Amino acid sequence: RKSIRIMEILRGQVFECIRTVIMDGSGDVAYEKGCLYMSEEDDCITDSSGDIFHSWNVSYFSKYFKKVN
Repeated sequence: RKSIRIMEILRGQVFECIRTVIMDGSGDVAYEKGCLYMSEEDDCITDSSGDIFHSWNVSYFSKYFKKVN
């Protein structure tokens, strides 16, 4: 069984979304392309609605975000 590696994200880091992200079947945009997002908890990025607990696996992270600081 292949293990999933979670991206190491530290509280206070800022990321630019480079591709719009919809997290569930609702169709609501969680992260909008061109916007900046901050990590308020280690290993997570806070989304547009204030949900702070979205963690990212390493293989998907670079498809959607680039680190600003």
